[in-house]
Amino acid sequence: MRKKKIIFVHQIVYPYGPNFPAEFSDDFFHFGLGRLIIENIHEPVPYEFENWRADPGIDAPLERYVNGVKCRLFPARRSRKTGAVSVGLLKALKAECREHEVIIHTANTHSFKLILTALYLKKYPIITTHLGGPNPFYNFKKKRKIQSYFKYLLEKIALKNVDEFYVSVNAEKDYFTKIAGKEKINFGPVQGAEKTFVESVPLPRDEARKKLGIPAEKKVILTVGRLLKSKGADETLEVFKRLTKEYDVTWIAVGTSPTNVYYQQAKEAGVELLGYISRGDGLMDYFAAADVYSYPMYHDPETRAFGGTGIATLEALFYNLPYVGNGIAHIPGGEGANAGIIPNNREELYRGIKEVFDFPGRFGNTREIVKKYYTWGKVITRYLQTYRELFAEYYPPAA
Repeated sequence: MRKKKIIFVHQIVYPYGPNFPAEFSDDFFHFGLGRLIIENIHEPVPYEFENWRADPGIDAPLERYVNGVKCRLFPARRSRKTGAVSVGLLKALKAECREHEVIIHTANTHSFKLILTALYLKKYPIITTHLGGPNPFYNFKKKRKIQSYFKYLLEKIALKNVDEFYVSVNAEKDYFTKIAGKEKINFGPVQGAEKTFVESVPLPRDEARKKLGIPAEKKVILTVGRLLKSKGADETLEVFKRLTKEYDVTWIAVGTSPTNVYYQQAKEAGVELLGYISRGDGLMDYFAAADVYSYPMYHDPETRAFGGTGIATLEALFYNLPYVGNGIAHIPGGEGANAGIIPNNREELYRGIKEVFDFPGRFGNTREIVKKYYTWGKVITRYLQTYRELFAEYYPPAA
């Protein structure tokens, strides 16, 4: 009997990052958008889910069931120009499509892997979700690399075979509309915040500060992530130095490493530098204790246009932490303006953080704004609707 299957197909940045799951652990097999979608479906569905990955870090195919989900890893060849490509994965996908009723769901929109999948498996339903990064036409216009233009031409041909594009930023919506048609665009949030953030009750700020040893009167800027120019670390650093002359202020930078570009400068400026802190190990306490979350992207047009809101941004907003940065511009309905301040330059970043310090009650309802759009329940409803429509279109019941 033919089964209805949704197969998620991923690729990863290799070599693995410092926070990547331990090799051959369950999390090493079962990861990514596929895992998040599977774990957030809380209603009976008539589908089997599988989680596949092209992985340059292995020499032979690997397979494991994790929480009832079949996870398959395939060796991949990696090059700077094409990324990770696995012929074995493509052949295995085709075999599955011949034997079962399959929907392929990928999470790497601008990859040669998707181009090859769309050409090789054009008779079968394909969904792709954009999780960040610019399209090749944007890269060609900015960098004038002929390789980017060649990739753009390939996408114009191949991605017509993709049935649905899930995108959350206008730049990608416009791009895919031009090459595939607006009827294939599913525009809106593509991920939700973790259940623990949605359902948790934030600690009152004074309790969180007492727990973390932060004085009640101190102003606290929070960032989560590496201290890189693309994340606005240089701008936050300069504004922080200026604010120290006016306030009793500290900047707590979570998720940093001595290898970060601005780590040493931040250390010299008195920034409290912390390494990776997981959600289960206290990150939420920092969201509850801070006064403002800073993430300026105005001088990095690529990140600003294609980076979306970012998961850490959503988590901060779920904790009613006002945001000064550019990610909230992607919140639907223009409601980001009610969650913080969107700066266009260093002076506006400075004045935005000052405004939050001086009028702390102005942005007190950020939780309700993001809860309106970014719960997994709302996102999953859209994915399930697409699955139902594609199964009905490609695999109608026999007469």
